[in-house]
Amino acid sequence: MEFYALILNEPDNNFTEVAAIRSARYYYNTNNYSKAIPFYERVDQVSADPEVIYNARLGLMRSSYQVNDFAAAANYAKLVLANGLVTSADRLSANYILGKSSLETKNVDDAMSALTFVSRNTTSELASESKFLIAQLQYELKNYSEADTHARALLNMKPTYDYWIAKGLILQSKISMRQDNLFQAEQTILSVIDHYPDTEDGIKEEAHSVYNEI
Repeated sequence: MEFYALILNEPDNNFTEVAAIRSARYYYNTNNYSKAIPFYERVDQVSADPEVIYNARLGLMRSSYQVNDFAAAANYAKLVLANGLVTSADRLSANYILGKSSLETKNVDDAMSALTFVSRNTTSELASESKFLIAQLQYELKNYSEADTHARALLNMKPTYDYWIAKGLILQSKISMRQDNLFQAEQTILSVIDHYPDTEDGIKEEAHSVYNEI
């Protein structure tokens, strides 16, 4: 790494690209994402190879997301999605990062579009999380009927994931409260309190908080 740093302190030359690639990869693989970013940026600037540029932007997307630079993560996700080299797996990953980053930056249209793609194109836990985030976004927009529709769809997704089922039920309870259906809200939240198996992941605490509000 010391020798790569010496090379990268020089003006661009025949060794710049490989030194930047290996430095970026090293820091990314050791979870030092903030240090990886400038090396990925250097690769993006100096390379003329479309595949190298594509991989650098993948690295920039993932690293930016990991350091909570959501505006940059969303921007690079769009560049990845627009690239003809994008694979099915990378398209799914990029939409997931675009969706969650857009929620953080309050870009509702991008968030809704990207999360909808994820919810429809995988059966992994990402699909359940994305469907919940869509329902929650509609709830925050006070579109309670739309939020309830997505929450119900989440409960019917296969395979099921206990955590997201519980999150969906908690959201349904909140929706019932906003619609002045307190009996239904209470019954729904009690089903989480009484039957959710994990006592360590925060779901029970969230459910009790909603129950107290009811």
